[in-house]
Amino acid sequence: MLQRRPTASRIVEYSSPEERVDIPSSSTAATGRSSAGIVSVLWRRKWIVLCCGAVAVAAGIVYLMQATKVYASSAQIYIAQRAQNPFTDQFSASMNAMNYLQTQCDVIRSSTVLLDALKRPEINRAQSLETAENPVALLKYAVSATVGKQSDIITVTAESPYPDDAAVISNSVVQAYIDYENRMHRSTAAEIVTALENEKSREDADYKQTSARMLAFKRAHGSASFEHNGEGNITIKKLSDLSTALTQVQIEAMQATVAAESANAFKDNPAKIQQMMATSRFTGMEGSAGLRQEMNLLEIQLQDLKANYGPNYPAAQTLERRLERVRAMVTEADQQAISTFVAGLNEQAAAAKKRVDQLQAAFNAQQKEALEVNAQAAEYAQFEMDLARSQKVLEFLNTRINEFGISSKNDEPNSISILESAKPGDLPVRPNRLQVLAIALAVGLMAGLGGALLLDWMDHRIRSAAEVESLLGLPILGAVPHMIGKRNASERGQEIHLYPKSEVAEAYRTVRTGIRFGVTDASSRTLLVTSPSPGDGKTTVASNLAIAIAQTGKRVLLVDADCRRPMIHRVYGMDAAHGLSSVLAGQSDLETSILASQAPNLDILPCGPLPPNPAEMLNSEAFTSLLRELASRYDQVVVDSPPVAPVTDARILGAACDATVLVIRAEKTSRRVAEHARDALASVGAVLLGVVVNDAPRSRSDVGGYGHYHYGYGYGYGSKSRSKEVKAISVAKPVSTT
Repeated sequence: MLQRRPTASRIVEYSSPEERVDIPSSSTAATGRSSAGIVSVLWRRKWIVLCCGAVAVAAGIVYLMQATKVYASSAQIYIAQRAQNPFTDQFSASMNAMNYLQTQCDVIRSSTVLLDALKRPEINRAQSLETAENPVALLKYAVSATVGKQSDIITVTAESPYPDDAAVISNSVVQAYIDYENRMHRSTAAEIVTALENEKSREDADYKQTSARMLAFKRAHGSASFEHNGEGNITIKKLSDLSTALTQVQIEAMQATVAAESANAFKDNPAKIQQMMATSRFTGMEGSAGLRQEMNLLEIQLQDLKANYGPNYPAAQTLERRLERVRAMVTEADQQAISTFVAGLNEQAAAAKKRVDQLQAAFNAQQKEALEVNAQAAEYAQFEMDLARSQKVLEFLNTRINEFGISSKNDEPNSISILESAKPGDLPVRPNRLQVLAIALAVGLMAGLGGALLLDWMDHRIRSAAEVESLLGLPILGAVPHMIGKRNASERGQEIHLYPKSEVAEAYRTVRTGIRFGVTDASSRTLLVTSPSPGDGKTTVASNLAIAIAQTGKRVLLVDADCRRPMIHRVYGMDAAHGLSSVLAGQSDLETSILASQAPNLDILPCGPLPPNPAEMLNSEAFTSLLRELASRYDQVVVDSPPVAPVTDARILGAACDATVLVIRAEKTSRRVAEHARDALASVGAVLLGVVVNDAPRSRSDVGGYGHYHYGYGYGYGSKSRSKEVKAISVAKPVSTT
């Protein structure tokens, strides 16, 4: 076996498997492959991406054709709140406007208002409600009420498959809400006024009774003098002060009692109790202000999502569930605030009543003392004080009724103005054609991108020069472009001789230059050309490479060592009756077996008859001696061998030759097979000069950076022998090698 000598830094030499530590393993394939980038992957798989996008758009178009079109109509109302104070300044209006308006939005969508809307005659012609099993639930889903982001305008929107229905439903709900507010406000005002007037009636009766008793007392004691000024009479003065204080406390107790009774009466009616809270200084609603703000923001976001993507959009459903939880929290906070409000009024009424009882007890004690001092004068003074107290209470009640400014008959509620009535929409709000098509296109492109990346990840073929270097750790000696047109074996194998100015010929000259600078030692004369698997084009590369070297003036011998499916004799049209196998078998001599080719300086040693044991023949000492002799006669010996993967012949030849060139076919050779071929050659100590990329695409100006191309191949190895002898295309004369 010839001795191995490293002739340049580009030569990768292996003396043992342990020395192959600098060659990347299969785990580095992804790194080399990723250098091509996503853009190159998408370009290679562009039809997958485009087809997925087209299918998604087509699905979107089908959806738009079959989807029910939904129209929306909106009405806008403005609520001018009036600060009303039926009790005292203790309950003056300071309710947060946003909370109040949001409460009104909830009232608009309440079942009570929606039931009233369904009773209106104009809504009977709504087609969307004719077949509804639960019209109220349908309206709850179709109707929404929102407060403006930077205004106090409430927008009531209704959605329906029929444009006219949407307008009718929206206007009906607005009118039902206005009627509900008027009815509820009049009912609340009437009940409060009734309570005040009942109290006034009781005080009128007490005043008349006290006046009658005072007049009867005066008639019965006509001779007595009841004139007094109270000066110097401490008992009478205390009694007068207590009477004044008792009157004031009774008035306060009456206010608190009326407020508590009204609150208890409205406890089961949240709308009424919230109206009372809205006109009071009650600050318990501030605790839910943050939740209401969050609820307002969620409703706005939900409206946007439903308008843009429809109610079945997953994000919209998630947001709607979150909104329901926040609404439940707001409702719970409102219930707690109502309970706190009612409890506070009850506590105020109880405290006021307790103060009345205390002052009444003090007054009674002082009155008893005054009666003992001057029974008749004190009794008359008592009449006067009772009369004065009743008169003050009546004045208070009349003042409060007049300040309230309403009665059960002529009450005026908050001013609700309809700024804009709902009108039928011309265009549907759902589905949005542009948005649906944009989403479909985006989903299709993303699916295509994922599919392209998945297919590319599952594709184990070597696709770029950078991947070759990263995967195999070998330099690329050159890339041979795809030969245009139909060529037979002879034309492909002699491309550089027949078409010396073609791109393919220039590519082989580039490979020749790479080998020349890679092998600088003159003693390295035997060059093996092999490939990982059948169909990679190693014979074509070996033949053209031999011609390219011969064109430099060197004497070159091309040896066909593929003793299983020889092709060199077909390329050059030679007789295969004698050749390498017959020389090694002693059936012919070397001089008569070597034939001259049409290319200058190039001789051919065909395979000869197919031997029964090719591996044993190549692994013999006779072949090694023959190869050494040929190297001494020629400047360069190029050996064509079988592929590495199917048989062991290439390994034997790799160990026998001075240098080895590995041929891979663009878009065909897989990473696993290429690594196996490299490792197999390295395991026998073959000196790998580099890689030649065969059949690279012409779609890129830089053939060495091949990336997207198509191919076709067919090369069979098996256990079957040739069925007939190989016929020579043309017979060449033997040449003298001496």
